Amino acid sequence: MKKVYILRVAVVLLFVFALSVLTASAVELRVAFWGGPEEIAIEQKNLDEFMRLNPDIKVELESIPESYEQKILTSMAANTAPDVFLLDSVIIPAFINKNVLLNLTPYIAPLGIDTEQFYQNVLNLAKRGNKLYAFPKDFTPMVIYYNKKLFDEAGLPYPQSGWSWEDYLRYAKLLTKDIDSDGKTDQFGATFSKWLYMWQPWVWTNGGDVLNPDGNKATGYFNSKNTEDAIKFLLDLVTVHKVAPSPETLSAMGGTGMMFYTGKVGMVESGHWWLPTIRKYIDTGDINVGVVGLPTPEGKEHITVMYESGWCVPESTKHKREAVKLAAFLAGEFSQTTRGVMGLAIPAVISVAEAIVENDRYGLEKVFVSEVPYCRQPWGTILEKFSMVEDITANAIEEVLVKQTDIHTVFTKAAEQIDKELSQ
Repeated sequence: MKKVYILRVAVVLLFVFALSVLTASAVELRVAFWGGPEEIAIEQKNLDEFMRLNPDIKVELESIPESYEQKILTSMAANTAPDVFLLDSVIIPAFINKNVLLNLTPYIAPLGIDTEQFYQNVLNLAKRGNKLYAFPKDFTPMVIYYNKKLFDEAGLPYPQSGWSWEDYLRYAKLLTKDIDSDGKTDQFGATFSKWLYMWQPWVWTNGGDVLNPDGNKATGYFNSKNTEDAIKFLLDLVTVHKVAPSPETLSAMGGTGMMFYTGKVGMVESGHWWLPTIRKYIDTGDINVGVVGLPTPEGKEHITVMYESGWCVPESTKHKREAVKLAAFLAGEFSQTTRGVMGLAIPAVISVAEAIVENDRYGLEKVFVSEVPYCRQPWGTILEKFSMVEDITANAIEEVLVKQTDIHTVFTKAAEQIDKELSQ
């Protein structure tokens, strides 16, 4: 009996020792992103599954809802950066230029990561040559949301893929009404925003651009005829045709979202991020919504823009292989599927996006996915000084809109200002 007792004690001690060695040798990783409570719960579910599949890796999730970019950069400077973190595509250029992101390409084959599962133009947003700096989480093109009830009341057919700028303007005019006959417009057909991320695809599809192909010059591009004609078409919605509210009227009526939810505007440009809120209004019966791709000038190429976020790994991580493995899992099929229930953006994994389209009882998701082949990479994913370009162009548009200054004069001055900033 004594021998049996000693043997049992030895086995228990050996088990405890082995467990302590395993625990001590477990790799510990930190993941950072900016999500709220609902997103935190979903990402924790993803991490729990990752740790189940990889018991030798422990992962801690951290949410940074404010000053995200600056806090990540500060943590890098202090050598306390998370091992994996989420970046918007417009933030990635600053990190790439600072040489602080790990090139993920050498780890793809050894870890058996399938990059063919992603939409390739989404994956390519974080590529520089043959170097990949992020696995894509999700993305969205820009589209037009429209109020079906207002279209029905105006006797208008719903807009279809391939519609033109002329169709868009005609619809906007017919949807604009002075309902109570007091001389003031109560219902508008469309809206307009001065911010570049909203009008960028309108300029592209008209053959214009903000910068030259190298991204180092605005003169001859932002002040080109094609660019100015596109912006003028949008500005005329406010100033000439009066089918879109002025900034003052927009503010007085509660903003774009409130106007759309309450039936005060027929068509609004936005991304997929708006869909979860829209669904709530559809479910309560307050609104009946359709989605269609942006209109295209007659005889020109249809183009939209793609905004994306992706999982990155810092060059400084002590556990490169494990961190890349985790980043790939967070971008993979399991994580994309659990995340898909929120519907904030389109999953970058093709099979998951197609499954969401198949199960969408609203019939809206298919429009977003159908726009993928026409998505173009935005300047914000390429140019580190994008915020500067965005501010200068917004100020130029506001000057033309408010002061009715000659558009070519204002845009030429703005282009020269951008050139000066880029040269520095």
